[in-house]
Amino acid sequence: MVTWRRTLYALWLAQLLSIIGFNLRIPFLPFFLEDLGTDTFESQALWAGFITGGGAALMAITAPMWGALADRYGRRMMVLRAMFVASVTI
Repeated sequence: MVTWRRTLYALWLAQLLSIIGFNLRIPFLPFFLEDLGTDTFESQALWAGFITGGGAALMAITAPMWGALADRYGRRMMVLRAMFVASVTI
């Protein structure tokens, strides 16, 4: 197999597993929030929205910075950094 295809498949699989890992928390989030003291459905929905939307908003804000760093230091370093941080935060 061509080297770039093997790399593409490995990155695709890693990204898929990362997305699955991050999204597996969503169905259980209201139960965790209830344990933390949110007692009404509205407050659970509000906090779940903040938690879920906060990550996406932060990614949108910081994407230009990471893009500039990738241009300077190379994409490989940024992919390794992103995978390391994702593995620590999951």
